[in-house]
Amino acid sequence: MAGCASGLTVDAVRAAKLIRCQFPPLAALPVTPLGEGGDHRAFAVGQRWVFRFPKHSGGGQGLLREARLLTWLAPHLPLPVPVPVFVGQPDRDFPEAFTGALRLTGRSGLETPLLKWEEVGRSVGRFLRVLHAQGAGTARALGLTLDFDPTYSDWQEAALEDLEALSRQWPEVQSWREVLNQTPTSQPGQLAVIHGDLAAEHVFLSDRAEITGILDWADAAIGDPARDLAGLIHWGGRAMLDAALAEYGKTEAGVIERAAWYALCRALEDMAFGLRWDRPTYVEGGKRALTILHMEFADTLTKPR
Repeated sequence: MAGCASGLTVDAVRAAKLIRCQFPPLAALPVTPLGEGGDHRAFAVGQRWVFRFPKHSGGGQGLLREARLLTWLAPHLPLPVPVPVFVGQPDRDFPEAFTGALRLTGRSGLETPLLKWEEVGRSVGRFLRVLHAQGAGTARALGLTLDFDPTYSDWQEAALEDLEALSRQWPEVQSWREVLNQTPTSQPGQLAVIHGDLAAEHVFLSDRAEITGILDWADAAIGDPARDLAGLIHWGGRAMLDAALAEYGKTEAGVIERAAWYALCRALEDMAFGLRWDRPTYVEGGKRALTILHMEFADTLTKPR
């Protein structure tokens, strides 16, 4: 495979070379950029496939872990997930693994006006009920790691940094500092297999507002189930959260408090990401989430300690 490419920077031309080198049956298909996040670049290969390439050293191991996890989870979950069919192996031409999966239909919830909050919320609630019930022991054996700090300082420190960066342009965000300084008072009774980054951009929807897939499992972990519920608050507020919980079933005391606090951290993170990378949809999504939290969860976030 010598001469395919080198280094970690991948554009469409280089992605095509790497795919052609390891998967000759796909060589004739066009390769076009789909977008990128903090960790991966994604490319459409023909009309059927999506390939993801890591942007950072060590990212290939994360994609391999994700591939193992999704292969295990997919038969149990009530919604589609992008199980990798192609796994590109690291070699001297590209030092990290990369993966290719069937392209799920629909559009990201971040880009889709959503009117059926309750219907989508119920579907996600059923999905999370099944996901969070999966065996943590099996997930650990597949490489999933523990991601929970009982002091919440990891989330708090990152959110305060985002707050400082954002306040230069939007001084009003400083009003959230007191809430961030008060970390959640509760602890999860049991950690679970979580998506870890469940929010509008990772839920694909059809034109009829039916969920067609849950994407991007790079942050999946053994962690606090409230983190996944936070994505519902961030996206659709109280209406979506309540609809999800009606299907999810019984929750422990404190889970809504933690979910709202995580949603605040996530809103600031999205705004900072959008500002840094000129992604206005993320900025607007974060602003909308702050409005939701102020209007619908203020009592939860500021209750007496």
